[in-house]
Amino acid sequence: MELSVTLFGLPPEQYVPLAVHADELGYEAVWLGDHLVTPVRFEPNYPYVPGGGKGRPYDASVPIVDTFVALGHIAAVTRRVALGVGVLILPLREPIAVARAAATVQLLSDDRLLLGVGTGWMPEEFAAAGAEFAGRGARTDEMLVILRKLWTGAPVSHDGAHYRFDELQLAPPVAPIPIVVGGATPAALRRTALAGDGWFGPPAAPLDEALAHAATIERLRLEAGRSEEPFRTWVRLVDPLDRATVERYRERGVERLVVGLNTLVPRDASLAGKLAAFEEAADVVLAGG
Repeated sequence: MELSVTLFGLPPEQYVPLAVHADELGYEAVWLGDHLVTPVRFEPNYPYVPGGGKGRPYDASVPIVDTFVALGHIAAVTRRVALGVGVLILPLREPIAVARAAATVQLLSDDRLLLGVGTGWMPEEFAAAGAEFAGRGARTDEMLVILRKLWTGAPVSHDGAHYRFDELQLAPPVAPIPIVVGGATPAALRRTALAGDGWFGPPAAPLDEALAHAATIERLRLEAGRSEEPFRTWVRLVDPLDRATVERYRERGVERLVVGLNTLVPRDASLAGKLAAFEEAADVVLAGG
């Protein structure tokens, strides 16, 4: 079983020591969350926790750094750990800018980027950025087509429902960038099956629910003729981290387990406490594997 960790809402100066430690301990990946901007007031509409996230420890005071800049910084001080975006709110962005930034991280990290993408959940964030909340799913689907076009390095043009540009060319990434789709709605599962190289499970789905979503994706991939293509599934841990839990997940076929740092140790814990929690998690998940 592979182990990776999500780093969300931490003081930015802690990203590097934690990522370096994860690299040394054999973690598969570190994942950074994403918001472009956090309005001071927003409705609790987060779709993956009861009550829409009311009372979640997330507000405008939580430090959110630019994902691509942070991953480029981490890439410079690590050697093997994968660099995951879990997940980029794609329809808030312009596709050519995303293609360029992702290709740059892939180049500088020597083929370690995992580009997780999602459609977002906060209407107030879209309004602040001047982007339409409605239709974001269709824009995401079209952006995924554009990203793959641009990453070929060949001259390409595009004339779609939402984006148009004449022939242009970007320097390609050093290797293909895996697109890992997040979300558990029917639309997200279809998007994963049709356009994704992997699935990043939701943070609060019990194991049975996550595996049911994974089975749906596999069925849709089979129907789309993609079942033989490489595909990876990351399941988020929602139970206490102990050897019995890990064995239960392993027996159910989970190959890639993602733990949230805030489930291992309080967010305001010392850096030393967080580094120790990384070691304990690695001992539980990796030592027995």
